Amino acid sequence: MKSKWKKRLTASTFVLVLVLMFYLGVRYGDLRDRIVNEIPGKGFVAVDFPSEPAARPIRKATFVPVRLENSALAARRVALELKIFGTRRAPAHPTITDIDTSAFASRYTGRAAFEKHYRRVFADHRIQVAQIAGAFDEIEGYRWRSIWLGHGAESPKGLFVYHHGHDGNPLAFESPNVVIRAMIERGYDIIIHCMPGIGWNNIGQVRIKTWDGWGYLTDSRNEQHALFSMVDTGDGHFIRFFVEPVLASIDLAMRQRAYRQVVMAGHSGGGWATTIAAALDERIGLSVSYAGSLPFFARHKGKDLGDAEQTDSAFYREFPYPLLYELASGSAATKRVHYQVFNANDSCCFDSDSAATLQRYVSARPPQPDRDLRIAIVRNTGHYMAADAILEIIGRLGPSQATR
Repeated sequence: MKSKWKKRLTASTFVLVLVLMFYLGVRYGDLRDRIVNEIPGKGFVAVDFPSEPAARPIRKATFVPVRLENSALAARRVALELKIFGTRRAPAHPTITDIDTSAFASRYTGRAAFEKHYRRVFADHRIQVAQIAGAFDEIEGYRWRSIWLGHGAESPKGLFVYHHGHDGNPLAFESPNVVIRAMIERGYDIIIHCMPGIGWNNIGQVRIKTWDGWGYLTDSRNEQHALFSMVDTGDGHFIRFFVEPVLASIDLAMRQRAYRQVVMAGHSGGGWATTIAAALDERIGLSVSYAGSLPFFARHKGKDLGDAEQTDSAFYREFPYPLLYELASGSAATKRVHYQVFNANDSCCFDSDSAATLQRYVSARPPQPDRDLRIAIVRNTGHYMAADAILEIIGRLGPSQATR
């Protein structure tokens, strides 16, 4: 009798070990095995993916695929520019100020993170640090900032723009530091952004031009992005406050150096900003939006609603997300690649249940060989950026492949 129970116990232990090994393989295995599905790329291993969320069946959305010829797409890009800026965007002229390495470490990364991620790579590539800053006429007393990291001893391969979104100082987080360090090692100059009102772009108490006169904002409203809809933007739109720093920083960097290619990636609100910037600016050859946005027809859950800049009807009635994705991936002159990447079990928003609807939309749209729009779902839990996924995508589909 004891021998029989001993055999059962041994068998149960063996099964438990197999289950544990399977879990660890899924959780920590090769990146390609963590990609649940990718459309339309062939590079990652795809596994079965349900056409509908199993736990909560959803009526299939009725899609109206965007199909525009390149000339029409170019016209819509001009219309987008006019919608956001009120006129054709003139090159901005922000200021640039050098920052020494010690100040960069103490003010932005912290000493421990600098030692872990940057000291060696800064020395190897003689990295120079600068702060780019600009202002808005409608917001007195506020200057937005971005950080530029430039190779001092060699010609850079290109420019990499990283936007961290709502989480604060991106250099205080592990994943952005891993991505930024790797892109420096790959030979790119770097520009780093966070949202207005967030991190080093804290707004504080300032005077603003509102639709019914000049008023004041206080610290307590600093991170509430609906406040930007109060600002009198004239013929433009308040989304300009989110995207102008990105484009102005690229303008300045490209006046400093003639970059052959520009890559942009962002997480969460930074992923949304990546899509808008790439839709506006054809210089961005590869853009990766990580957990950044979904069309409204794919936002099935309350957590998918998003902030004011993601939902304003006055803007998205004219420029719905499917059109923005086409603009981000389309060009008459060069082949551009735009990625929408999602975590399968995102605790914040845009999980695989919702992203599946966008995948079906992309699969159903007519073939458009002059554009490369891709959707990927990564087997991750939580609202964070998987650094290895970003680096794999950029390395495998870099702008070197996106030139006709």
